[in-house]
Amino acid sequence: MARGKRNHPLRRWMDHNKITSGELEKLSGVKAVTIRYACSFERMLSVKKYRVISDATGIPLDVLCDPDKHSGFNVAGCSSMGEVCQENVPV
Repeated sequence: MARGKRNHPLRRWMDHNKITSGELEKLSGVKAVTIRYACSFERMLSVKKYRVISDATGIPLDVLCDPDKHSGFNVAGCSSMGEVCQENVPV
């Protein structure tokens, strides 16, 4: 990945949908602090937590588990509450 600030796909999804970590906590059941840690690349979550977040956001599990590999993933087509991501076109 190019040098500079990394932007986690989950953070991009939250920004795109104007949802805070607290609101995502209510949707997913994953604590807001845990969501913020994941977005800051400070901590890897368990696959179980990523699966719950994936179900709530529509972001594919592999994108959440390996955000550097999917740094250009377009989150615009992902819908909340388990709907499948409609597009996977790099930005």
